[in-house]
Amino acid sequence: MLSQTFSGFEHSIKIYPNPAKKEIFISAKNGVVINEVTIYNQLGQKVLHEEKSTFAIDVSTLSPGIYIIELASNILSISKKLIIEKQKNRLVYYYSPKNKTVFNFHFYKIYSCLKRSCIN
Repeated sequence: MLSQTFSGFEHSIKIYPNPAKKEIFISAKNGVVINEVTIYNQLGQKVLHEEKSTFAIDVSTLSPGIYIIELASNILSISKKLIIEKQKNRLVYYYSPKNKTVFNFHFYKIYSCLKRSCIN
């Protein structure tokens, strides 16, 4: 009986996207209520812990690698593998019609601050 409950519980929970870069979403159905989410690194150290009922979890602070995510509910708790991938850096460009040049956003911010003598 316990194995049937466990099997049904595991299929009632989805973690996506996996692999993840910035955040993960956890959805539960069939009356399953997730009370806690804990993420452990490969050494077994707790690196993130959340206690709430709506689950969009920011994982952008985690280093790329393989983690274990533990979900505790009103019924049981399960553990699953979670993969965190490196985020791609995207450059945002700004076109200056006045100078007819293209700057990447970070350079433009510094350039415009220098023109206005602002300090950040």
